[in-house]
Amino acid sequence: MFKGTVKLLTTTVLVSLIVSSVDSLQRPNDVLLRTDKKVYKIGEKVTIILENNSNKTVYLRNSAPWRVEKRVGSEWTVVFTPIALQVITPLSPGGSKKWVWSQRDGKGRQVSEGEYRAILTVDNKILEAYFEIKKNDQGGDLAMYFTVIAVIVLIIVLVYVILRYRASLLSLKTKLKIFL
Repeated sequence: MFKGTVKLLTTTVLVSLIVSSVDSLQRPNDVLLRTDKKVYKIGEKVTIILENNSNKTVYLRNSAPWRVEKRVGSEWTVVFTPIALQVITPLSPGGSKKWVWSQRDGKGRQVSEGEYRAILTVDNKILEAYFEIKKNDQGGDLAMYFTVIAVIVLIIVLVYVILRYRASLLSLKTKLKIFL
């Protein structure tokens, strides 16, 4: 039984190594689309990055051949398509292009929170980069709120103690001067 388990583990490790080697061999020939983050706050700029990890120059249809879509139920709806120069744009091997989206729709309005994707077609291949837009983190704001409240309460208690025991503190100060 022990030999069978060792054999199974060895086979699993070998298969994993072979698959990861094949995967890494294929990866340099890819053109990748990604964003600089996976989750953005509302209003935060989204950076869309195209990387040419292939060994050939790829050609983009125009200077900004991407669009942003939002998931609405099970469908994707276009929310923004940039205005772009209609010129074929080469991207050399090892090169990259970056675009910044301000989270505004085609009419200039701030988009709502949700699941989004950037889409770009290069050499008849559709590339997608998925990301989310979420409301600002209320947890951080709440912690700051409680810190401010704690400081205010501490100041109030300190002022109360000083006013309440002012006479005692003055007499203690006088007694200390006598001893010094």
